[in-house]
Amino acid sequence: MGFDLKNKKVTIMGLGLQGSGVSAAKFFYKQGAKIIITDIKPGERLKSSMEKLEKFKGIKYVLGQHRPEDFTKVNLVIKGPGVPGNSKYLEMARRNEVLIDTEAGVFFEMVKSPVVGVTGTRGKSTTTQLVYEIFKTAGQKALLGGNISNKPLLDILEQVKKNYWIVVELSSFQLEGIEQHKKSPKIAVVTNLMKDHLNRYDNTEDYHKAKETIVRYQTSDDYAVLNYDDEKLREWASRVKSKVWFFSMNRLGGSRVVFVSEGRIWIKVKEEQEELIELNKIKIIGKHRIYNIMAAAAAALAAGIKLTDIKKAVESFKGLEHRLEVIEEKDGVIYVNDTTATTPEAAVNALDSFKSSVFLIAGGSDKGLDFNDMAKKIIEKVKGLILLPGKGTDRLVKFLRKNIPEEIGEYEFKTADNMEQAVRMAASEAGPGEVVLLSPGCASFGMFENEFERGEAFKQAVEEL
Repeated sequence: MGFDLKNKKVTIMGLGLQGSGVSAAKFFYKQGAKIIITDIKPGERLKSSMEKLEKFKGIKYVLGQHRPEDFTKVNLVIKGPGVPGNSKYLEMARRNEVLIDTEAGVFFEMVKSPVVGVTGTRGKSTTTQLVYEIFKTAGQKALLGGNISNKPLLDILEQVKKNYWIVVELSSFQLEGIEQHKKSPKIAVVTNLMKDHLNRYDNTEDYHKAKETIVRYQTSDDYAVLNYDDEKLREWASRVKSKVWFFSMNRLGGSRVVFVSEGRIWIKVKEEQEELIELNKIKIIGKHRIYNIMAAAAAALAAGIKLTDIKKAVESFKGLEHRLEVIEEKDGVIYVNDTTATTPEAAVNALDSFKSSVFLIAGGSDKGLDFNDMAKKIIEKVKGLILLPGKGTDRLVKFLRKNIPEEIGEYEFKTADNMEQAVRMAASEAGPGEVVLLSPGCASFGMFENEFERGEAFKQAVEEL
């Protein structure tokens, strides 16, 4: 960190409910720092996080507001992942030459073990989890964390031991924090690059630039695992310093590639080509999950894991909670939770995963994304649409109306005030062999604290049917 933290004043900006604020407070408290936690949310909304810090005496809370003195009269500010870089309070800190860092920045500055870092617009969590499962299957000691649910990076620093690998999911916001340290993971995996978070970034280019930090500071001893079918990632490959593994839905030439051909996934190292798995033996739903498997397999190979162990892990992998997760079947209707589909592209991918009729629960808050393709896909494939409230929903409705073919005239949809009502509406119309799918295409804020709470609400509503 550049200086001894004992008795230094550290402001944690953003306690939040995802765990990173709590983790940062514990970490710096144990370093002997004097902690101030500030969050614009009021205390009653942050109760669950505050309870986790009860035994850490002397932590000062400033909630429901930010005060200038907590940014100007301290030694260090730790910026939470939801805090924009142009915050006026961070500007105050900079003017007063107060060091600003992030949980991810501190982690990468201090970690000594090799790291597999996974990013991308879609498929990050599934790929991260599968890499970790492959390591476990191979008997390789590993720790899992990062943006994946409730596993903050700074908690990992206390757990890591000799000969461990660390497997982490990294959001664009976390990668922003690593930039100032000029660090990249030993193995960097990028699943894809789409439009996202335009409520946070000025444009898609800035978002992609943040993502590129994952490979920017790699060396010739490192590996980049990139999606060949993504034009932007092919462009990255031309300028990275590391060794590149490509993965693709089409047969590839080259010496480090994973690809699909003849209904199977193949791995090719130099001139040796071997089968990984038949597509019909994959236990997780969705075409894009094939990409996740290829990416994870390439990362594991780069880490020196044997193909036999990779095969074993891939064959048994059943996917992640909240990602095209089949909840249960009731009266012949299948209920699927895809709450982490927070972009229109993700919702389109989900809809393309089903051949049977779909009753879709969608909508929520707005991230400034283009709903055109999602609207077209809904009109083409969705038998019944139930919309949750939010500004993203309002924009989706406009795109739906714009894309209705003249011969249809009007596209019927229903609106629900809450998740319980939405599930009841869908269940009342869906019949045997049909699917009720939660795949919102929007963020969850407003109705829910995060997308995971939204997914739990869906599961609870299905259970109560």
